[in-house]
Amino acid sequence: MVGTAVVATDASYKKNHAAEHQSLNAPAGYVQRQLNEAMTASLKQSPFFGPKLSSKPSHQLRLEVRSYGLQNLGGKEKHGPSIFVMASIIDDHGAPASDEAPVIWQMPFVATGDQVSPTAAVAPLQTYLAQPALLEKDFRATAAQLAEKIRTTLDESVAE
Repeated sequence: MVGTAVVATDASYKKNHAAEHQSLNAPAGYVQRQLNEAMTASLKQSPFFGPKLSSKPSHQLRLEVRSYGLQNLGGKEKHGPSIFVMASIIDDHGAPASDEAPVIWQMPFVATGDQVSPTAAVAPLQTYLAQPALLEKDFRATAAQLAEKIRTTLDESVAE
C-alpha cells in the first residue's frame, strides 16, 4: 500500500496529534456498520446471492474490520479513507454463528478512497478536520467500493 495509514490503534500518532486523531478516527462500530450495510446492498444485486439473503443459509459471510483510518495517498493534499477487512465464509450448520465455526473461505480485502475514483473520497487533511460530514461521506463511499470488490470476488467464485 502506498503511503501510511492513520489507524485507530496508532499510539504515537494519537499522542502527538490528539485532536486530529479524535476527529479523524470514526468509532470502529460505525465503520463496521457502514461496511455491513454496503455489503447487504451489494449482495442484493447478485443473481446468485441476492435470493439467498432472505433464507436461513447454513453458511454465513462474516466481515471483520481489522483496521481503518485516513491514509496519505501521495501528497500533503491527498488523504482518503482506508479500510482493511478479513472476509470469511463460515459453516455454522444452521446454529448461531460462533468463533468456532469452520471457515470455508477467507480472503483479505482493502480499499482506499482513491480507488473509488481519482477525485472522490480524497481530500486534504485539514478539509476533513473542518468538514466531518465529508469524512463520513467518503468512508461510506469507500465501504461501498470495498463491498463491491468482495461481492465481485464471491460472484466470480460461484461462477467457476
